[in-house]
Order: sequence, then C-alpha cells, then structure tokens
Amino acid sequence: MSLFQGDTKKLVIIIEAKSVSASVQQKDISRQLESYLDPTNFPHDANVPMLGVTLTKYRVLHPPETGFVSLTWTDIIELINDVISQEKRRGEDVTVATEFIDFIKGVRKGMKYYEVEVLSVAAGKTYELTKNYFIHACPHTAKGFSYKTPIYITFRSSGGGEMEFLYKIDEIVVLDPLSPSLNVLLEGVQIDFATRIKEYISNRINGGYGFNHPGEEYRFYNLCSKDVIHLKHLPKPLINNSGARYYSIAELIKGEKVVFVESQDR
Repeated sequence: MSLFQGDTKKLVIIIEAKSVSASVQQKDISRQLESYLDPTNFPHDANVPMLGVTLTKYRVLHPPETGFVSLTWTDIIELINDVISQEKRRGEDVTVATEFIDFIKGVRKGMKYYEVEVLSVAAGKTYELTKNYFIHACPHTAKGFSYKTPIYITFRSSGGGEMEFLYKIDEIVVLDPLSPSLNVLLEGVQIDFATRIKEYISNRINGGYGFNHPGEEYRFYNLCSKDVIHLKHLPKPLINNSGARYYSIAELIKGEKVVFVESQDR
C-alpha cells in the first residue's frame, strides 16, 4: 500500500497477512516481512519510509528494533463492526461490510471474533501458577496445542476432570519465554500483563516445570481476574482425557454434574 501527497510517495505500508485460522511463529513471519522491506527488492522505493505490518490470528511480539506493527484479525473485525454500527445509525446499507466479516471468519458470532465459547484443557502441573498469575501458557505450534480461539478457558482436574472456574481471556500473545531479549519483547505489552508474564516464566522455571519445547514459541493467555465464573457444581465430562475440549457456556453453567462437549481435539 502506497500513500501519496500529490504526486509524491510519502509512505509504503507492507502487510504480511496470514489466515485467520493459521498459527505462525514470530521469527518466521518477521523474516518474511524483512525480505519484503529489503530495499534491494524495491529499489524504486529506496528513499521512501516503509512500515511493516503483520496480520495474524494472535498478536505477535516483534523485537522493537524491527519497527514492525502487529495487528490481529480480532482488531480488524472489531474495527469493521464499529463502522457497521455507525453506518446502521445513519441508515446506511451495511451488507458489504457484514458479508466481508462473514468471509473472514465464516460465522455470525457477535461483536468479538471467536471460534468457540469455552476451551477446556487438562489442568496439569502449572495450574497453580495459572491461578496465581492469571496466565495460561502452552506451545504455539507443537502438535496437540493448536486450539481454536475461545472467549473463556477452563481447566480440568486430574482424575475425573472437574472444572471449577471459567476464565475470560483478555488477550493472547506469542513469544519465546527463553528469549534473551524477553524484556525488550515485552515492551509492546501492557505493563501489568508483562510483569505477570515475567513472574510466571521465572516461577515456572524455578518450580522445575520449565518449558519443555526448546526453540518453540509459546502462547500466553491473559486471563481477566475480574471476570471469573465460579462453577460451584464442578461439572465434568463423562470420560476425561488429555485433549482439548470445547463447550458452550450454557452447558457449563446449567448446573448438571456431567456435561457434554460441542467438539474436541484428539
């Protein structure tokens, strides 16, 4: 995208967009974007300021020195929904904008993009850290961890798989927890979340759990401490296993002990 003032090109914006359902690694997408911004590839734009933007499922924490900007499909969908609301108030036709959102996500699910209402995962040994820091972390691209994007997340206890709390997810970011530049990477994150990420990582390592996928980036889920639903009846699946399960909110809060999934990962 080139921006002009009169006949003079003032800015070039290059967007590396990935599918709304695709998981990507920061280093891979950064490398792609760097190649696009290489002036030897675009000699006619050598003296024009260039801005690199990634558009992905989750927010990517680019090293600050790259100057890259990260947008998510959620950002785009929320922006379009804001425009639709304004146009509706003015009585304008919003068919094209609505159809574009449907094209992006393939569903009609209200004002915030998501694929499922509730993601349920096995609690595991790091669950106490999750409760202390309101953070859940898992490998980003490793087999078995490519979860659908949820509104809420809950954790199944060992044994029967009882679920006690529903945590609303504020944000999901992708980063390498063992990066020597962690502090620099986290400059792009809200201060409270960044502080909790660092404390979570430190205590996870010191507790002997570590991060067992060397060289793998992790997804860090920022869980809202003020929007937690206590499931006092401790719902559980008929049969527990270690895979990801997806529930509706209504199924989990209706008060029955045994609950049934809408879908699950194997």
